[in-house]
Amino acid sequence: MTGNSTLAAALDIAQEVNNNGMKCGVSINPSTPVEDILPLLESGLVDMVDVLAVEPGFGGQSFQDSALLKLRKLREWRA
Repeated sequence: MTGNSTLAAALDIAQEVNNNGMKCGVSINPSTPVEDILPLLESGLVDMVDVLAVEPGFGGQSFQDSALLKLRKLREWRA
């Protein structure tokens, strides 16, 4: 996510999902810093984070170790 308008839109969507009795998740690709989704997580509206270990849409990629660092950051944030 970049910019306040994108974050505001994501928060609105997450709120709508929750208002309709569903759980909400967010995915981040390897180029997205964990810090970009912290406002969503802090809102309490997101139930799951999917950390992608490869860029979507391109076959044959190697696992990107940055995904493990993101998982560690998310685990620390949750604690």
